Amino acid sequence: MNRKIKSILGSILVIAMVTAMLTVGTKSFFSDLEVSTGNTFTAGTIDLKIDCNSKWYDAAGNEKGSIYFDEKDLIAGEDKFFNWDDIKPGDHGEATISIHVYDNDAWGWLHLIDVKNDENGLMEPEIAAGDNTTDEGEMNKYLQFMIWRDWGEDRIPGTNDEGEGDNILQDTEEIVFKGTAADLARYECNWLGPYELKACVTYYFGIAWQLPFNTGNIVQSDSFSFGIEFYVEQIANNPNPQPPS
Repeated sequence: MNRKIKSILGSILVIAMVTAMLTVGTKSFFSDLEVSTGNTFTAGTIDLKIDCNSKWYDAAGNEKGSIYFDEKDLIAGEDKFFNWDDIKPGDHGEATISIHVYDNDAWGWLHLIDVKNDENGLMEPEIAAGDNTTDEGEMNKYLQFMIWRDWGEDRIPGTNDEGEGDNILQDTEEIVFKGTAADLARYECNWLGPYELKACVTYYFGIAWQLPFNTGNIVQSDSFSFGIEFYVEQIANNPNPQPPS
C-alpha cells in the first residue's frame, strides 16, 4: 500500500514539474506592443483683424486730418475709418482698409449699418438754397464715394506688388462701387461679397470720398454717418456660403 502511495505521489510530482517547465517556456515567445496615446480633436479657429490708414485733405491738398491703427479686433464706437467734422465743398480723402484672416481660409462679406443722414437744423443759407426739410439732410445726395480692391497691377493679393495697398487706384484695379452716399446706403440691406480670403494674406480695399465744389449751401450743417460690419466664415466644407440674414 505504501509503495502505491509513493508511486502516485511520485507521478504527481513529475507532472507538476513538467507543467511548471511548460509554463515557464510560454514566456519566451516573440512579442511586440504598440501604444498610441494623447489622441485629441481640437477645433480650428478663424480670427479676423482690420487695420486702417485714412486721410482728409482740403481742395489745395493740405492734410486736414488722419486716422491710423494697426490690425486689431475693432471696438464698436471707438475704431472709426472716417471721423471728419467741418468738411467743405472741395474737400476729399481716402481710407485704405486692410483685412486679415488668420489660421483658416474664409469667405468674407461687408455691409453698412446704422446709416444716418441728419439735417442738424436749418441754417439761413440752406433755406435760401431751397432746403425746407427738417427730417433729413441733403449730404447723402452730394457726398461721393468710390471703393476699389487695392490689390496692385496684377490684381492678386499678397504678391508684394508695389501698387498693392498704395492708396492709389491703378488702371487695372477693380472698382467695387462708385456713386453718391445715397447709393452707398443701399448696402445697409445688402451684403457685398462673398470674397475668398486666404489665411495670413492681406487684402487691401481703398475708399475714396469727395464733396464736390458745386455742392453749395444746401448741405450746410448736414451730416452723413454709417458703420461698416465685416463677417467671415469658414471655406472648408462650405461650398455655398451665405451671409447672415
